[in-house]
Amino acid sequence: MELGNNTHTSQEPVPHRWQQLNGVDFLQRRWEGELVVYNTGSGDTHLLETLSAEIFIHLQEQPAGLPQIVEHIADTFLYEVDEELKTHISDMLVQLQKLRLIESETCATC
Repeated sequence: MELGNNTHTSQEPVPHRWQQLNGVDFLQRRWEGELVVYNTGSGDTHLLETLSAEIFIHLQEQPAGLPQIVEHIADTFLYEVDEELKTHISDMLVQLQKLRLIESETCATC
């Protein structure tokens, strides 16, 4: 059985573009850097700490790939871009996705 060509090997990370969850309205309020987000679709309310809040707000403004998100966070908080920061932000994106606040799509140009 032939499954077709896949341009990514199992060891290569597949690039994603992240964005706010489509088709859902969010109500939000910011307090001292933290953000309370109410998902009108699910009825769930989430408290996001400063870094997660900034990622969520950034993705409301425009979809972005991990490199662009890391650059934005580094510029905003004056962090050095290193593997630890990239890994931390990548983990945060997965958590925001599990909360059904953001979603990703595979993209060839991210």
